[in-house]
This record gives sequence, structure tokens and C-alpha cells, in this order.
Amino acid sequence: MTVAAQSIEEALATVAEAGARGVSCRRSSGCGHVHLDLRRLRAVRFYQPGDLTVGCDAGMTAGELNRVLAAEGQFVPLDVADAERTTLGAILAQHLSGPLRPRFGTVRDFTIGMEMIAMTEEGPRLVHSGGRVVKNVAGYDWMKLAIGARGGFGIITGVNFKVFPLPQDELVATFSGLSGERELALRRRILHSPLRPLAIEGEAGSRVQVRCAGSERVLERCRAELRAMAQGGVDVSFDAGIKLAARRSGVRAGEASDAVARDLQRKLKAELDPLNRFHGDGCE
Repeated sequence: MTVAAQSIEEALATVAEAGARGVSCRRSSGCGHVHLDLRRLRAVRFYQPGDLTVGCDAGMTAGELNRVLAAEGQFVPLDVADAERTTLGAILAQHLSGPLRPRFGTVRDFTIGMEMIAMTEEGPRLVHSGGRVVKNVAGYDWMKLAIGARGGFGIITGVNFKVFPLPQDELVATFSGLSGERELALRRRILHSPLRPLAIEGEAGSRVQVRCAGSERVLERCRAELRAMAQGGVDVSFDAGIKLAARRSGVRAGEASDAVARDLQRKLKAELDPLNRFHGDGCE
């Protein structure tokens, strides 16, 4: 059953009612559990451009949020595959990251506050962690547990982010004619150069694209540095801001370590949700 909540209060009441009937809530639909759809909750709760902070409902999409921030020359580096359909709650629950991760960090690194429906001794309640400023140590750090838990510890309803200055003009350098060894050598040269690219994307053994941003003077230096790196039959071409958006898979950070963390997650689940009211992604 899917419930499209109109408010945080309705979402909380839905979780409480499901619990009273012995039914768990999960993040996605397609089974007998309650699927709580928060996409109608998409308001900006606060925005302080001078403090580089923003807070909003978890039903807002990454694209919607960055359009709001762009008016002030700012953005949150949520570089996921489908920014117009992927909600902030889904990004946090799955810990999705894109090619901008090496430059700005993962979503966990710039999330400064969170609101979620979680189980307490009194039943399901709204739980807050973090705050509205970049430096804070208030409360139990539910954020680190909830981000990447895929809805298994509760339902994320609101999030506060640290925001960043929006990159200036972008330049994309495309290297082609690469063999496996040449590709690795090129990546090493870029990483050890004075350049600070936004992202390095590519296809193994085929081509590599390097995204840079800055003033025209900065981009001219990037062109010169990158052109000098095209050696031994490697070609390089330049475009203004053409990105490999279709190739962004939105992979979860730390996916390779899932097996190591699974036992710890089961123990946390037993402590934080002993009645298994939040079913995450799996139906068992």
C-alpha cells in the first residue's frame, strides 16, 4: 500500500497506524508493506546564503533544490543520474554520489542536519540530529546512521545542507586514443598536477573526460596543462560545459564495503528498531 503524505504529521500518523496493525514501512513500493511517499513534501524550510546553509523537505528533488540555490550563485553538489526525479530523501537513504565526489566529498560530508521518523520508547517520533549551522555537536548523531541505511532505521523527512559557491564557466577536456596503461598514467598526471578538476569521468580503455571550472584565466591554464598531457598518440579536444550526464550512475558510496558493515547494521537495527517497523529496501 502506498500513502502519499500531505504533511509531516500525516507521515508520522501513517507510521504509527501501520505499527499498530503490525505492518512495517519501507522506502519503495511493490510489496505488502506500507510505502510512504513524501514527494509532495518539497518546501524550502530555510535558506541563509550568507551562512552557506539551506534546509528543506526530503521530498524535494536535487534539481529543484539547485534551481533555488542558483539564484544566489550557490549549489549543493548532488551529482546524481536523474536530478529532476531523485528526491533528497532517496539520495541520503542510498548515500548516492556522482563524479563530483572527489572534489566536494559524499553527501554525508555536507549534510549538517536531519529530521526523520524513528522509533523511540514512546513509539514513532520525529527525531532531529545536527542543526542549521556548519559546526554543531548537538544531539545523538542519527545522520551518520541514517545516511546509507536505505530506510532501515527510519524515514528521512527533512535535511539541512552546507552549500557551495556555484562553479563558474566549465570546460570539459576529452582524451581519446587511450590504452589501459595510458589511461592510468593520464589519471595519475592529472591527480598530481596543480589542477583541481571538478571531476574525472570516462570509459575504461576508451576515453577520459576532465571537468574544470573557474574564470577564463583559470580555464586557459587548464587547457594548456591538459594539452601538454596528451602524449604518445593521445588526442584531446575541448568543449564548454558538455558533461557525461547520462553516464552518472549515482552509485552508493562505500558499496564495496557493504559485506563488512552488514553485521554491524543488523546489531544497530535490533537496538534502534527492535519491532522492525522500518523495512528498508528488502522484503523478507
